[in-house]
Amino acid sequence: MYLLGSLCEILLLSLNTNCGPPPSIENGVVTSSLTENYEDGSTVQYSCNEYHVLQGSITVFCSRNQWTTPPVCIEPCTLSQEEMAKNNLLLRWSFDNRPYFLHGEFVEFVCKAYHTGLLSNSPSDFRAQCQNGQLLYPQCVKHNG
Repeated sequence: MYLLGSLCEILLLSLNTNCGPPPSIENGVVTSSLTENYEDGSTVQYSCNEYHVLQGSITVFCSRNQWTTPPVCIEPCTLSQEEMAKNNLLLRWSFDNRPYFLHGEFVEFVCKAYHTGLLSNSPSDFRAQCQNGQLLYPQCVKHNG
């Protein structure tokens, strides 16, 4: 009786080893051809939308009716002219006047003329790193005198 139960389990497992459609990811797409059924061992690959950084494995596997963990696409930082004006900032490098900075990249600022750093004059305080779509802008205030 026990052998028959184990045999039924094995047959059921061998009959149903497909995965459904691969998981969708925010700000990214499956780049492999899509099909209706994915057998055990099938793989698909992902890519991120422009300016997004892929974190994790580009390849996802169908294993025992489940997909392995898909990658995450990390948002870029959008340079805000409004925030720069509010904080009296200019970009340090005029050639770097692009609207997006990738996750992990640094943006370098300088204070506008007749302004100084609120907390410090250290150049390192005028570098902001893009972290998950967020930039922490340094602040500059007008000189007294």
